[in-house]
Amino acid sequence: MKNRLILFLPIILIVTTAIIFRVFSILLGKSWSIIIGFSFYQIIWCIIIPLVFLGKNSFLELFKQKERFFQKKNIVLIVLFLLPIIGALFFFIPNLSKYSLLTFLIGIPVTTINSTCEEIFWRGLFVKEFYHNKLLAIFFPTFFFALWHVSPEMANISVSFNDLWILPLITLPLGFVYSILAYKTKTIKWVAISHSISGILAFGVPISTSILEVVRIN
Repeated sequence: MKNRLILFLPIILIVTTAIIFRVFSILLGKSWSIIIGFSFYQIIWCIIIPLVFLGKNSFLELFKQKERFFQKKNIVLIVLFLLPIIGALFFFIPNLSKYSLLTFLIGIPVTTINSTCEEIFWRGLFVKEFYHNKLLAIFFPTFFFALWHVSPEMANISVSFNDLWILPLITLPLGFVYSILAYKTKTIKWVAISHSISGILAFGVPISTSILEVVRIN
């Protein structure tokens, strides 16, 4: 019964976060919508919900390392760990002049928190509960992780239907890499690190830029 309920969580997550992003964008503007929407997503969905379903001990076990990661037999996994980081460098280098140093510095803690929280729900919860079913442990959360990226786009009132699907298409292969890495290592430690570093290289967009805009307004 519990596992069946978990399978419905991604749909409820996507719907509720989409509503939060859209409603607060209308009420307070895009920047506040991004901040509030991601805070709701991280605290409620990525921390509290997994904690409720897993319990404290299993929740903490998500971060435990079973064996040393950087060793010869894990060469394929190490490549998967590095792929998102290398890909993010192609964004980082040409955009150095576009974003300020402050944006980058704010992006470090903001992105680390967001990326780690995301891995708790999308990889940790599903790998832990459905480890013996690769379809549910890897492919199921990968699809919905990509689809979830439609929700933050709801903060942009004028977003077109075509633009709405750009991020989900980009994050689909990325989510697959993260799911494989978490599944094979049986921990979210390394996938959270990879996710965080690649996000930092993307300047923590859009959360860090939204924080800066709100601060400047005040």
